[in-house]
Amino acid sequence: REVDPNAPVLGPPPGKVELQGLAAVRDLSAQLAGQAERSLLLFSRALDQRVYDQKPFLDALHRLALHGHRSHVRILLVDNHRLVKYNHRLLELARRLTSRIELRRPIAQYAKHGDEYLLADHRGYLYREHADEYEGSVDFYAPLETKRLEERFQEAWEHSQPDPDLRRLYL
Repeated sequence: REVDPNAPVLGPPPGKVELQGLAAVRDLSAQLAGQAERSLLLFSRALDQRVYDQKPFLDALHRLALHGHRSHVRILLVDNHRLVKYNHRLLELARRLTSRIELRRPIAQYAKHGDEYLLADHRGYLYREHADEYEGSVDFYAPLETKRLEERFQEAWEHSQPDPDLRRLYL
């Protein structure tokens, strides 16, 4: 099929895009989450509020979690301190949708990695080599690279545990 050179480009640019700055990381994380129709996997050091506690990202998670009986969000969170202390809205969403949004803490072997990544539907990824920096890359259609990161995530997920500090206590 031929591509019309005058057709408007919709969505993110094709191919790998280098990220620079908080705004790019925040906006493209929300766009990638919005692309997901079945699964979203996130390996994060601390769920940076400036990226993951923003309405567009949370709306995308909420939509995905309610999308269908097979959709799910899995989050491996290394350090929950800020999440609990600052009443992160993602935590509240996860507590309301426990069967669709799961949070776990990786064991030390996997927690030592300093990177952070977000994976959508076995297709797209956003990767930051240093979780505390707003630099990295995103590709909305890169099945091979996404699969490589998914395999790392799944291995860490299988050796992780639900975080008891993140459960809601009903008294």
